[in-house]
Amino acid sequence: MEEEVYNADEKELFELIEFVVSFFAGAIPQSQTDIDNRQKMYEQSDHLKKFVIKHANTRFEFEQNEIEDEKKEWTDYYDATCTHCKFHSSFQPIGMVKDANYYRFFTFKCSKCEKEFRAEYPYEPHQLVSYYDTYIKNAAKRDKQGKIISMKINITEEELSGMIERYKDLKSKVHILDKAVMDYEKSEEEYNGLIKTGIFNYSEMKKTCIPLPFPPSIN
Repeated sequence: MEEEVYNADEKELFELIEFVVSFFAGAIPQSQTDIDNRQKMYEQSDHLKKFVIKHANTRFEFEQNEIEDEKKEWTDYYDATCTHCKFHSSFQPIGMVKDANYYRFFTFKCSKCEKEFRAEYPYEPHQLVSYYDTYIKNAAKRDKQGKIISMKINITEEELSGMIERYKDLKSKVHILDKAVMDYEKSEEEYNGLIKTGIFNYSEMKKTCIPLPFPPSIN
């Protein structure tokens, strides 16, 4: 499990912490200051190690959930209408195709006519937002005030209004998701910087691990 949870930098930091702590555990303190400095180093090392373990496990869980979500996309059932026989039901994806705009669509096999057909909409949220946006803009001819003059495709104004509401709702959810991803990436960047700093600091401490009677002071 640890081989999967911790990255190379985290493993390196753990090894450095273990080396430094083990070395100074065997050092003989010469004064109360030496004892205090060693205890401070123990506490800081323990706190840092627990922080890294917690963060790494949270990251691992997040990544595993993403993998499971991607797998679930292919095991879920989706409402769709067969383009051949017009049979409407819930279908499980059997494949994926791209259109001229590189939108990705699930493909299904109709349980009635047994022919394969493509889903009506892309399955990836960002692509679906783009698809809706283009579709809505081209669905109707409008005047300068935005009022519909005539429909350009074979749907009713009511159906178009429903699509616009779904588009707005999806766009809002995708925006929230994007914000969460950006926050996560920023947090990871800051965390990785902390790990690099920890590696540097403990590497410097390791250099002092020669037969000395007490550990150096930690500021």
